[in-house]
Amino acid sequence: MSTEVTQAEGQETALAGAASEVQNAQAATAAAGEVEQQQEEAPKEKTFTQAELDALIQKRLAKERARTISQMRREQEEQARAQRLKNEPRREAFNGDDEAFVQAQIRHQAEKLAQEQLTERQQREAMERRNESFMEKVESAKERFPDFETVVMQDHSLPINEAMVEFIQESDVGPDLAYHLAKNRAQAEQISRMSPISAARALAKIESEIAARPKAEKSNAPPPINPVGQRGRSASSNLPSDSDDMDTWARKERERLKQRSR
Repeated sequence: MSTEVTQAEGQETALAGAASEVQNAQAATAAAGEVEQQQEEAPKEKTFTQAELDALIQKRLAKERARTISQMRREQEEQARAQRLKNEPRREAFNGDDEAFVQAQIRHQAEKLAQEQLTERQQREAMERRNESFMEKVESAKERFPDFETVVMQDHSLPINEAMVEFIQESDVGPDLAYHLAKNRAQAEQISRMSPISAARALAKIESEIAARPKAEKSNAPPPINPVGQRGRSASSNLPSDSDDMDTWARKERERLKQRSR
């Protein structure tokens, strides 16, 4: 009798152990499945090979060359147009017909004035579009870099020349590029001394590296300290601000560049 009891107890113990092993195996399988699912759902970091980076740089340089060629053509056309308008009607060309000469002078002056107004409006609109696009990107950059205003916008000593400013404004990652240069002043200084082509190549390389990075987390840098007192308000009022209209922003930006170049 005792032998049968012992055997029964042994069978129960074996069954309990087997059940425990099955549960452990099921738990391990479920855990492995969850880990695998999390790995599949986790966003993969965007990476580029050196060849892909080189291709991005060449693409950016090609875009820069095309923009430069287009700008040169516009300037040549404007110069040719200006030269035509500069050649005022000459009396001797009208064989003594003073009325025709006067009418030609009137038409010439009207065309000259209209062309000047058109050129001015086109330049202003192009600047407004560029500034508006850039400021939208700046707002996005401020979310990642709370000290962006202080580090980039309010630092008159940044070694960034006008060609670099133009490149930054037209770049898809312009504010990030400006922030990078502000944080790496030696590199910015070196680029500012390069020829325009070499500078564009260097900036395109940095631009490609920034574009290849995964989305940056929000910066832990402390927000900028607002100046206290009339002196601080006066200094900041002369700097480009998001609340400025486009003409005011452009004027302040030009003044900032002049002060920086002194």
